[in-house]
Amino acid sequence: DMKVLSEDLPKKGKPPALNYGLKYVKNEIVVLYDSGCILQKNTLKNLIAPFQKPKIHAVIGPVLVKNWKDNKLTRGILLDYAIVSGGGLIFEIKNRLGASAYSFGRNFAVSTKYHQVVTPSCDTDQIVADGFIEVVNNIVKLEAP
Repeated sequence: DMKVLSEDLPKKGKPPALNYGLKYVKNEIVVLYDSGCILQKNTLKNLIAPFQKPKIHAVIGPVLVKNWKDNKLTRGILLDYAIVSGGGLIFEIKNRLGASAYSFGRNFAVSTKYHQVVTPSCDTDQIVADGFIEVVNNIVKLEAP
């Protein structure tokens, strides 16, 4: 069941576009990926599995850079994903300390019910994947698959 959404939004960019699209979600879980993500055979299965536990409302999985050896840019992206933003070392340290952690739509899932309860308090320039996850992390324990 796929529906193409096309509306001239007053605010441009990724956050307003994702907020617009999230209004139409009908499933129990929302999964977010960047357009360049290549999924492995069991990626979705592993990402969704932790939702079997009743207290789990958001999950982030690891992200790997396929062409990380090609040049300095791709090596830098790998370092960013591995250490800072892709569910890597700094993400895990901040998560265990109960501090804010961020997810950038790279391998992330959130309970639609929970998202709909929390999102209205967010600024329209923030989205579940780019800004509001720091709020979620302080309320709900995230579990990486």
